[in-house]
Amino acid sequence: MIRRLIILLLIVGCQETTKPEEQVDNSIRGYVKDSQGNVLSNAAIIFQYYFPQYEYFYEDSLTGSMPTTVITINIGNDSTHVNMWVETLCGDTVSVLADSIYNKGAHTITWYATGATEGLYILHFVTPEGSTSQNLIFSILEEDNFNYQFINGILGLLMPSIYPQEDTLYNAQGYYVMTNSDGYFTAPLSCLPFGIEIFNGNPTDNWSLPYKTRLWIAHEGDSTFSTDWYDVDPDSGLEIDITAPY
Repeated sequence: MIRRLIILLLIVGCQETTKPEEQVDNSIRGYVKDSQGNVLSNAAIIFQYYFPQYEYFYEDSLTGSMPTTVITINIGNDSTHVNMWVETLCGDTVSVLADSIYNKGAHTITWYATGATEGLYILHFVTPEGSTSQNLIFSILEEDNFNYQFINGILGLLMPSIYPQEDTLYNAQGYYVMTNSDGYFTAPLSCLPFGIEIFNGNPTDNWSLPYKTRLWIAHEGDSTFSTDWYDVDPDSGLEIDITAPY
């Protein structure tokens, strides 16, 4: 599987997730039903983003295993308390990487991002001397043997083994939304990384993440499936009714 990690040096904000019953514009929203017209409640909606420069990599299956990210930090003083954590664009903590005392010198901290969904993550680094933030964009480009699945009420990546009893489920990390009891979901655009400018050092090489997405739907006891690619309006978002193939 081919994976890309892009590090951005900008800081962005986020609003709280909109309640499904509000059904406001400026979001991706809609209903999910099965082929008989029955609503699918408690289904996970996972967003895939479109990277035009990698178009020839896209396949028909959502991939799973994300890269391991190693962060190097330099501490100027002994006995320095370090806080480091990763969160989504909407401020949900994905992983706490450090909350302890470090001595002077260089240190490496690893984020094992297996199970991370595609999208933007914010890495925060805080010491008594100050704080910084880095934005990390994960792009998932090629088909893999792993799909997001619900197993016993847990959404994750099931990594198969040649021995089924040894399969491993890695909890899903990152931003996704759930359908409610009516099969309705909504995701405000403020929680999604569309339009974010990606800096490549040379201003002429900068590009923005297009307002284009494909939705993947995972539901307990059923196969994970995807929609087609859809263009998203920057002002009104996207309203879509999804019918499962089962």
